Amino acid sequence: MKVGYLPIITKGGDVFRDVFDWQSAIVFIDETLRLFKDLGYEAIYIGTPVSTADSWKNSEKIFIENKIDALFIHNLNIAGGEFLYKLVKKLNVPVIVSSIPEPAGLYEPPYIKRYASYCGGQWNMNMCYLAGIKAKFLFGLPSEEEFIKKLDYSLKAIEVINKLNYWKVCLIGSKTPGYYGAIFSEDMLMRKFNSIITYLDFGTINILKDKISDKEAYEFIKNYFKKDQISDLLSKEQLNNTVKTYLVLEKYAKENNIDSFTMKCVPETVDLLGICPCGINSLLTENNYISGCEGDILSTLTMQICYLLNKKKPLQVDIMSIREKDDSLLLWHCGAGAPSIANGNVVKYTNSPILCDRSGSPLGVCVDFIPKYEDVTLCQLSEDWQKGNYRFFVAYGNMIETKPFIGGNSIKVKFKIAAEALGFYITENYLPHHFQVTGGNLCGFIKEICFWKSIDLLEV
Repeated sequence: MKVGYLPIITKGGDVFRDVFDWQSAIVFIDETLRLFKDLGYEAIYIGTPVSTADSWKNSEKIFIENKIDALFIHNLNIAGGEFLYKLVKKLNVPVIVSSIPEPAGLYEPPYIKRYASYCGGQWNMNMCYLAGIKAKFLFGLPSEEEFIKKLDYSLKAIEVINKLNYWKVCLIGSKTPGYYGAIFSEDMLMRKFNSIITYLDFGTINILKDKISDKEAYEFIKNYFKKDQISDLLSKEQLNNTVKTYLVLEKYAKENNIDSFTMKCVPETVDLLGICPCGINSLLTENNYISGCEGDILSTLTMQICYLLNKKKPLQVDIMSIREKDDSLLLWHCGAGAPSIANGNVVKYTNSPILCDRSGSPLGVCVDFIPKYEDVTLCQLSEDWQKGNYRFFVAYGNMIETKPFIGGNSIKVKFKIAAEALGFYITENYLPHHFQVTGGNLCGFIKEICFWKSIDLLEV
């Protein structure tokens, strides 16, 4: 991601007397440029501190030519003005306005170290507001740990939001009314994230699946699965059928620039494909087509956000129990997890613990394993129909010892508030079915995403 770096300083000699610490400002610029590099972002710098109208025009030209994704306005003293107003309006990108604290000895003779940086930052925040540009204010030195963390949160959130502008998800089947929580507003998704939804029906999948040879499926099975991971209960036909369906979707994704899938679950997958969707979703997510199930677009979007933030494969879950002896939440889903998140735990490809065909025969493929995390983020992006806005729920905790729960993927997490209190918080805020789990603490990043996209944050 390209960040336009705009240090602002007046050297003095005109309106202001030459009392600003010019040499310190140059040091701050060098430190900030190094910080951008350390955080993994490309800083587009105009090469000189800004102090004249000509400099403003030059910076505008450089930023437009380089197609910056965000603008970092570094107030090193009180400078600002109408040219900055015009610049942010024309660039129309997220803006971070930053100021530095005054140095020690501010009120001591000979008064040669003075910045008035906060005053300039306040001016420029108001200027962004008047220009209709979303702006974030950061205060501190580029060497301070807290400042670095906040800057990283903001830039990472902006980067993820920019990527979501190109996110393309394919809904297989249709929306699934009822307890699945898969009812969503396509218009709202387009307005808020500019994401694209395409549709694919099960009949087309079956037609395309007939074009995948048994040899092609066999080669994939031989290379992808370990023999000791395939249960004796799982029929070769259903494993073969699952792999062929995955290969169809993989090819379809490449040809149509699809990033993610979500598939309507029962009864269509069972009746029309003759298999359960869990193993297909597991294969898709494991191979970087982050995919949710039960036709749940917003659940899939949440998973994609998690993956973009930490590059770890997320897991879609339901909350099964909130009154465990160890004050944890038991989270579970029926076996669509990406096997790489097992992190050494036993992985078994077997029949679904809950899905069967019309005759009552068990169906595969589901992936049976216990994920292995240390710290855990539980989150969910959903719509608040009454407010007409999105809301993002997030909670942080630690995984504790987890035993198998009927098959599929189970995980127990102890959060910083009591499990039963967390359960009531979720129900009293009317949060829908499906949550997402990933390793690490993403709370700070999700909070920033909510700021930039004006999403209501529900954090516990």
